[in-house]
Amino acid sequence: MNVAVGGRFQGVLLCVCLAFGCADGADSAGAGSDAGAGRAAESSSPLAGRNVVVILTDSVHAAHLGCYGAERETSPALDVLAEHAVRFETAYSPSSWTLPSVTSLFTSLEQERHGMRRMSRVLPAGISTMAELFRARGYSTEALVQNGVVQARTGLDRGFDAYRFFNHDRGTTRRLIRQVRTRLKADREEPLFLYVHLFAPHQPYDAPEPLRGMWVDEAYDGPVTGTLEDCARIGRDVLAPDHPDVRQLSALYDGYVRYMDGVIGAMLGGFVNGDAGGDWVFVVTSDHGEAFMQHRCLGHGFQVYEEQVRIPLLVSAPGSGFRQGHVATDPVSLLDVLPTFVDCFGLEPPDHPMRGRSLLPLLRGGRDDERALYFSARFRGPDKPPPQRAVRRGRYKLVRRKGIDELYDLEADPGEKRDLAAELPELAHSLTADLERWMAEARDDWMEASGAELSQETLRALEAIGYAGDD
Repeated sequence: MNVAVGGRFQGVLLCVCLAFGCADGADSAGAGSDAGAGRAAESSSPLAGRNVVVILTDSVHAAHLGCYGAERETSPALDVLAEHAVRFETAYSPSSWTLPSVTSLFTSLEQERHGMRRMSRVLPAGISTMAELFRARGYSTEALVQNGVVQARTGLDRGFDAYRFFNHDRGTTRRLIRQVRTRLKADREEPLFLYVHLFAPHQPYDAPEPLRGMWVDEAYDGPVTGTLEDCARIGRDVLAPDHPDVRQLSALYDGYVRYMDGVIGAMLGGFVNGDAGGDWVFVVTSDHGEAFMQHRCLGHGFQVYEEQVRIPLLVSAPGSGFRQGHVATDPVSLLDVLPTFVDCFGLEPPDHPMRGRSLLPLLRGGRDDERALYFSARFRGPDKPPPQRAVRRGRYKLVRRKGIDELYDLEADPGEKRDLAAELPELAHSLTADLERWMAEARDDWMEASGAELSQETLRALEAIGYAGDD
């Protein structure tokens, strides 16, 4: 079985090798065997003492991955990983843009409670991070980051022994792959917590050939090439989802998703199953999704419809007893990752109350009690309207857009096209009450992070990936 998995991963790597000459990407050697599993068996925490790598790949709407039902073969490496992982079918980010979402992953707090609502903000003192908890448990901690939104200036480097920034050009990505594989193969005296934040497939959609053109329409003769200018124009003109320009842009995005998948395959090939990965836990997720005009919006940030907050979440722990290939259907959140790590690795809980819940019962194949999940989009300037917000409970989701509450049945209408608020007024009222209660509690717990004016260099770097200013 191990040979088959490694072979499939190595087949996936061919595209990466062709794309940017990753000659060492298919190396399948690995350090350790089942030592981590042995340590885990000695502890009430099932993963205690294991190394862990969290790979967050930016801007991935789960529906664009094969293991989540995409028709295009965008994710062969992640599809293999999903066969040897617990796949959370209905995973969400509590926000729809990078800075608050990553902070929520690290802290199990929503953006109202951690205060990271502007580009210039710095994580407040007194909020413990995932890296700090692992380091207190005796782990080495390292981050390899490609998105400048979460550079060390944000304070998200807190708790990391090393916090390294990489550009997202292909040559630098090749070096990043080598760095990850070096860590996976290394013998070490203390366990490692490794966080890897990939830029792709964030705008602009710039995959290398042949991946770039895999799904574009050869008959298309329009101007779209995947640039930031293309994205801005399509959003400004409010083109329909089936407009040729939008379809072309979505095809370019899927090519970039395929590139991202190849990068992850190059990182993890030979480790996803069997002895080579027996000392590791692998987590793959995203910070938010990506919209293609489903609700008159392109990209991410200002909405909380499914295309902007539905994300992948895969957790693989070879030899741990977690249900390999299991699909957990209960809705879960990035807020749940830190409580899960506290349970699974025996970490000391943070001083602040965590807003998520442990997923350990779901990793073992169980079910969880129904709960409400809450979402808030990007905060605009102080004189702007409040952000779009939403709550999901069971199969229903209520979205508050411009002061109007919309109700959707996500099982019957996953695209959120039919507003049921008038047809189901009692249910809409109940979910509205949930949302109002959560917003009132958030106001009571409100955290205002401080920050300094962004430098011109930082502003230019953010502008190059589609962000303009602090708001």
